[in-house]
Amino acid sequence: TSERGFVGLDVDLQLGNENELDFETELTVNARLGGIAHVSEKWSIGGGLFMDRSANPAPDAVGELSVNYYGITVGAEVRTPYKLAESGRPALVMATTIGLRYAFGIGQAGSLRYLPFATGDEAVVEEGAIDVTFHEVSLHVGSGFYF
Repeated sequence: TSERGFVGLDVDLQLGNENELDFETELTVNARLGGIAHVSEKWSIGGGLFMDRSANPAPDAVGELSVNYYGITVGAEVRTPYKLAESGRPALVMATTIGLRYAFGIGQAGSLRYLPFATGDEAVVEEGAIDVTFHEVSLHVGSGFYF
C-alpha cells in the first residue's frame, strides 16, 4: 500500500465436508489478484483477475450445479471532499465507484433428458448431468462516505 495505490492477492481454501444431511462439498482453492492506482487526488482506477471455483461435486440430480468461474474486473472511483468546518481540511469525502465484471463459467448442471422412442414405443426420462457454459457481465455502482 502506498499513496499511489496498492496491489493485493487473496487466496482461500475450503476444505471438503460431508454431513448428516447428505450435503457434500469438495476441497476447493480460489484466488483473486487486483490493484488500485490513485491517478489524482480525485480519481482512482483499478482492476483484477479472479477465479470462483465451485465446491459442489459433479451433479447427479436436477437442480444441482457445479460451475467454475474465471473473470476480470475493471473500475474507477471519484472522490469529492467536503469541508465541514473552517479548518481547511476536508472532514468528509464522498466516493463513487463504477465497476464492470465479466466472468466465464464452465461446469455441469443436473438435468432431465426425455427420449420419446428410447425403447421402441415407450418414452424414457433420464436424470444426469450436462455440460454448461455461462457468460456473465455485471455493472456495479456504489457510493460511500469516508470521515
